[in-house]
Amino acid sequence: MLFQHTLIEKLITGQKTQTRRLYRSETLTADGVLMTAPNDHPTPRRKYAVGHDYAVCPARGKPGLIIDGKPLRILITDIRFDWVVNISDQDARAEGFENPLEFWRVWCGIYCKSEIAYFSENIETTRAYLKCIDPEPFKAWAITFQIAK
Repeated sequence: MLFQHTLIEKLITGQKTQTRRLYRSETLTADGVLMTAPNDHPTPRRKYAVGHDYAVCPARGKPGLIIDGKPLRILITDIRFDWVVNISDQDARAEGFENPLEFWRVWCGIYCKSEIAYFSENIETTRAYLKCIDPEPFKAWAITFQIAK
């Protein structure tokens, strides 16, 4: 699973225990398996699954990280649909950020750069603004994980 290099240290220290991935019409089965969107692959396949572990990678095409001679892997403990606009303070901290505003700046820097100019320093004012614009870049899968043993 890819992680920004700026967040890998927080993952290693346990400050990051959640990640959000942009919703792309994937489906989530009752037993916690996130299946690829039909337009991504002719045959749907498992993308992520609760109870499975995944290598932590710093960039696409790069090998998984090795820490103390062992591969760094995360174990997924939960997957749920989430509106990024509604992220709580607790979930923002689980993402490795101080608050929702800090998280939204990074999220919008990836998925909707033009919106950052309209952010307020007030979390609720920014949340209200984000609720008024195109909702597509704010649909996500919230994936909770722990370091695999």
